[in-house]
Amino acid sequence: MFIQDPITEKMKPIMAQIADEIKKSSKIIIRYHNDADGITGALAIYLALKPKRILNYQNRGVTYEPSDALSDIRNLQYEEAPLIILTDFSTNSESREARQLIKKSGIPLIIIDHHPIEEQIKKEADIYLSPWEIGGDSFYTAGWMCCEIAKLLGLNTEKAEELSKIALTGDKSIHYDPEEKDKEKSIVLDYIGIYSKFPNTLEFYESVLNDRILFTSISSQAMEKLEEIARVADKFSSIKKINFSNREIKIVILQLDKIVKTFSFPSKSKATGAVFDKYNEDTPFVLIGYGQKLITIRSNLQAQEIGFGSDIIVKKIKENLSDLILSGGGHPGASAMKIQSNSAKIIVNEILKLS
Repeated sequence: MFIQDPITEKMKPIMAQIADEIKKSSKIIIRYHNDADGITGALAIYLALKPKRILNYQNRGVTYEPSDALSDIRNLQYEEAPLIILTDFSTNSESREARQLIKKSGIPLIIIDHHPIEEQIKKEADIYLSPWEIGGDSFYTAGWMCCEIAKLLGLNTEKAEELSKIALTGDKSIHYDPEEKDKEKSIVLDYIGIYSKFPNTLEFYESVLNDRILFTSISSQAMEKLEEIARVADKFSSIKKINFSNREIKIVILQLDKIVKTFSFPSKSKATGAVFDKYNEDTPFVLIGYGQKLITIRSNLQAQEIGFGSDIIVKKIKENLSDLILSGGGHPGASAMKIQSNSAKIIVNEILKLS
């Protein structure tokens, strides 16, 4: 295994069970989150299964919608051994209805995710692989777990670990110190993930990683956009300080609509991450990016250690201002909320009151 510790040892039997279930299936649908972690995990399983029949769909958010669940049921209802795999999304409360539709259809469902648990997923998924279920955390990313399963399915170790490194880099896992090439690959996949709406996306992702000319072109374009976001961030941000658990926390508040265009790279989430990297320091620090209908949050390790992780912030705000929050979730380092239009300032002020 690329990561070796007691948590990964506990994962091994579940990973083997997932691999066995995949091998028995005649037709598979895999849905994945459209970032480097989700893409690499789905790509690893896809590559391991060629030429097995597998349909792949990219999910633009963290919610599994009932419309997608019904589409999956329609595509698999006459198969003798169907299977649905969801990775790097769908474990939030907003996905409950879709998960229940799959459960009632009788089609086996596997969920591979590393986000903190909001629901009792085990009763709706036939197999649920999550580090949180066995004492781990979000740093054991979904893409990495999928790559380990792909090895069991026959993907060669070199390719699986190449993809693992991108997955861990994309979600800033503490289990891997990335090289520049890993950072570049994760940014390129994020760039494509924002813009892609075409079929056979996993095939395209694979082709980009293997096409040096196209890869370099996309990388150059993506890096230029991220650098521009970081340059102009000062004009559209403010700094606040709050006391939490007897510690001072520095909070940067960023107006995302001023620097990010809708449906373009970087997404509001990735823009928040780029600005976070610019301001991050060795004391508790949080960045809050807000737009008309979205709030995205990043917390550094020092803030997480004192209980001010991004997921905790989202959980508390969902409890305090439930009428303004449409959906929300994530992990300690990065989380987001879809919100009622024009309620961002109310929510940001509520975050600043947390203690």
